[in-house]
Amino acid sequence: MEKVTVVERSADGKLFLDRNRIAPGETVSLAADFEYFYFVHSGYGVLMIDAYGHYVEQGSGIYIPVGTRYSFTNTGDIDLILIQYGSTN
Repeated sequence: MEKVTVVERSADGKLFLDRNRIAPGETVSLAADFEYFYFVHSGYGVLMIDAYGHYVEQGSGIYIPVGTRYSFTNTGDIDLILIQYGSTN
């Protein structure tokens, strides 16, 4: 996964914004240390939370609660681009 920080995280609770690129066939396992929101900019794949798989595609919005372990798998043939945003507070 390639991550590009668009808006830097700050100690005073400011919004942060990252752009994540997941290559075709790649799986990325993550843990939410804050509440995260994702917007699928392009591509498609599967989001796994616990034992449940959720199909995601361009235009999907995703909420990940704090403390959740999850993974994204790009099942397509183009990059899965995710815009990730949240707040440190």
